[in-house]
Amino acid sequence: MIEIPGKGQILCRPVFPLWKETAEHNRQKLERISIGLDRDEWRRELIGIAGQYMQSIGLDAPEFIPGAPFILSGHQPHPYHAGVMFKYRLLAEISREAVNAVWISADTEACGGFPVNIPSFLNGPRIATLRMHPSIADDFYEHSDVDSDALAAFRKSAVEHLRSIPDNMFAHGIKCLEENTKPIIVNNMRDMMILWRRKYGAGWPDSVFELPLSKVCETDGFFQFAFGLLRQSVKIRELFNAALHAYRKKRGIRSRANPFPDLGENGNGVETLFWKVKGSHRAPLYLKHSENGIVLAFKGETPVRSADELKKICVDNGIKIWPRAVALSLLQRLGLGDMFIHGVGGAKYDAITDALIEGLFETEPPKYAVASCTLSAPEPDDPSEKLAELHQKIREMQFHPEDFLEKTEEVIALIEKKNELIKSINNPEADKKSIGNAISQLNRLLNLSLEPVANKIENEIGILDMKKREFEVITYRELPYFLFPPDRISIHTTKG
Repeated sequence: MIEIPGKGQILCRPVFPLWKETAEHNRQKLERISIGLDRDEWRRELIGIAGQYMQSIGLDAPEFIPGAPFILSGHQPHPYHAGVMFKYRLLAEISREAVNAVWISADTEACGGFPVNIPSFLNGPRIATLRMHPSIADDFYEHSDVDSDALAAFRKSAVEHLRSIPDNMFAHGIKCLEENTKPIIVNNMRDMMILWRRKYGAGWPDSVFELPLSKVCETDGFFQFAFGLLRQSVKIRELFNAALHAYRKKRGIRSRANPFPDLGENGNGVETLFWKVKGSHRAPLYLKHSENGIVLAFKGETPVRSADELKKICVDNGIKIWPRAVALSLLQRLGLGDMFIHGVGGAKYDAITDALIEGLFETEPPKYAVASCTLSAPEPDDPSEKLAELHQKIREMQFHPEDFLEKTEEVIALIEKKNELIKSINNPEADKKSIGNAISQLNRLLNLSLEPVANKIENEIGILDMKKREFEVITYRELPYFLFPPDRISIHTTKG
């Protein structure tokens, strides 16, 4: 089980110095796994597409290194937390070592209006989830137009929240917001997020190719890869569901939606690992099998016999086929890259991907890397330990008030009476209920004398409770990376 790194900690497995060696070993293993297309040819095509895309948003493409391993990572293009940026930091660093480093922007998901978690002490400590472009919440990242007015409103609100936190704690975040949300030099929010990330890491190696997933899904190589999986949809459904059941059983998970729902079957055929997308709507792709090929649910009874036919049918009908989570992982680990860098979440569900690879190809899956980190505001004081001590002290005062009182004659008399009752309660003939009531009554009398002390402690607990809520806000793991200076994202990862 891979655990999320604690505050100020990093996770990197295998250790960073072994990454290139692992990728080269995987490359040899992949040569023995046939996915129905020429990987090297497809990768060269994608590098060309990446170069064209980078040029279109004002970035210089790095030099392609023929024969070198491909190391990949990626995420949805939004202001993600520092753990994701740590993956990009390591990908940039490994590009020094004669590898082809590629960042895949998964722009085939709904953008949610580009939500950003902003810490705030306005009206009490909390996480304010603001949206950079709320009116496009249901649109895909691929077609997320920039709205300067929406960005201005987001910037104003975000800065107000950040300035509510004392000691100018997130000054870097305020500066980033001011610099990166005006002026706007691109028309697409996806592209804006990519440029924002590149600017943030301007001091890091820049030999990383940028490649939106939507553009990958337009290539001949992608349709060859997808067609190969679709032809095996019955077997994949069987393997996928079995892997899910084993995963849930091993971890004691009862929910049938965790980590994914089972693949189903209905009148439209077998559910696949792909989405059918038209306009802003997507749904699982279903198909049936015939002697002449596969029959897509959206295309009646016409059989599809090749990847070329699949692509033509999609283009002619205004349909896109995009990979769902596990198909994307198969794409990245078996087709596009020799090693993929996962975060903690992706590594958890890739147990399902591994089971599919083993079942489909009867071979050990290529290894992947896992990297993440957790940042927080500088040196915050965690009041949790002190709070626990005070709560325990209050509890002890309720049952043993005599231990906290000044020993006046009156108090001593009450304590002596209590001790006598405690001794007598062990007598076999004692009326334990009445004695217990008497002890409780004495405790109440003793506690009356303790009220000033208890009130003082309760006040202290109230103050610390507020400090704890503040602490939890400023150390929240999902805060966006741009709140922290780039030098906080370290590459010292010799320990896994």
